[in-house]
Amino acid sequence: RHAHLWQVPWGKHNPVEWRGQHYAPSSTVKNVSLVLPVVMVKDPLTWMRSMCRKPYAASFNNRGVRCPSPVEKTKTNVAWQPTEHYFYKSLIHLWSVWNRAYMDLETPRIMVRYEDLLFNPEVTLQKVCRCAGGIPATGATFRQQENSAKSGPGHGDGGSNRAKALATYSSMDVRMADYSESDVTYIQRYWDLEMAQSFHYHLDFAMLVNHTHASGRSPLSDARSWP
Repeated sequence: RHAHLWQVPWGKHNPVEWRGQHYAPSSTVKNVSLVLPVVMVKDPLTWMRSMCRKPYAASFNNRGVRCPSPVEKTKTNVAWQPTEHYFYKSLIHLWSVWNRAYMDLETPRIMVRYEDLLFNPEVTLQKVCRCAGGIPATGATFRQQENSAKSGPGHGDGGSNRAKALATYSSMDVRMADYSESDVTYIQRYWDLEMAQSFHYHLDFAMLVNHTHASGRSPLSDARSWP
């Protein structure tokens, strides 16, 4: 019998290093070897801006109108638990360290790009379902969440619905908004380049120039760029 958990036993936001060492209060599964994590990865440029709107357990000083710019000023303290604080040199360091730990996990896990789930949900979820040993819904039996998947305390205004997310994440203007040349240099220097390339997250100065002089579509919204 397969059970569908809404979060991994060690807590969905917590570092994967806590696997088997920490159990969320809601967890009913103690044998973590029976759990197949499905991890969602998001473009770090849009993820950092999301953290500016809703930082959850993270705190950093640079939360002005151009947040997260300058990225080098986003030294971050994350209270994973009230007595467990981890420190990161910046938000891009946090993105790199947290996701890299799942990438390097020696036990099975599935990593899914947020952008694939947004722009190509049926095919993406079919692959996840089959990988987990399930039978995916197809065609008329496939039902898509159109409203925000986030609600309740701790989620601010509930995020955005799918229509708003499609408009937002298909825009190069949104992806590059408020980032400066120094931000691009800093991100290129400190992000996990191998992991970014694995998920087709690209960044160069041409994107910044194109954003400044003309609007465009984000390459992440193009099915041809999908792995």
